[in-house]
Amino acid sequence: MDKKQYEDAMNLAKQFQESGAALFAEEAELTRKASLINDYIVAPSLAKVDFRDYTRADYQYEVIIKCIKDFQEGLDSDTEVAVQMASYGHPVMMNVNSIEYANPSIIIFRGYIKEQASTLIQHINQLNFVLMAVKKQEPNKPARRIGFISVPEEE
Repeated sequence: MDKKQYEDAMNLAKQFQESGAALFAEEAELTRKASLINDYIVAPSLAKVDFRDYTRADYQYEVIIKCIKDFQEGLDSDTEVAVQMASYGHPVMMNVNSIEYANPSIIIFRGYIKEQASTLIQHINQLNFVLMAVKKQEPNKPARRIGFISVPEEE
């Protein structure tokens, strides 16, 4: 290899090294910009995303709780809440003691129908009832209020 070829090879190596350094600097700048985009645009918007499934029983249960609590607040001490089920061909009145849920789709009502202990297990797509104010069944005891139970989900 003569001196000219050697100088040409060294110039080419130097250009390659400089272009590699420039690419490295450009890559570092792109990485920094991507990090800024993630920190200030993507991450905050993901924090605002609601990943809750509103079709599950736990959400339906929360809606029922709110409706019943609002209804119970307006009752006097001689009145209790009864639930009239509306989907059995004829009205069925249930004095409800507790309501539970089991995801993904079951709501459970426990109480009494005509003084007989009863449990109604109902799919959330079939929920259809009327809250009614009725005179308390036992005049010498405080009016009953509906309690709420959360069933832990299976892992």
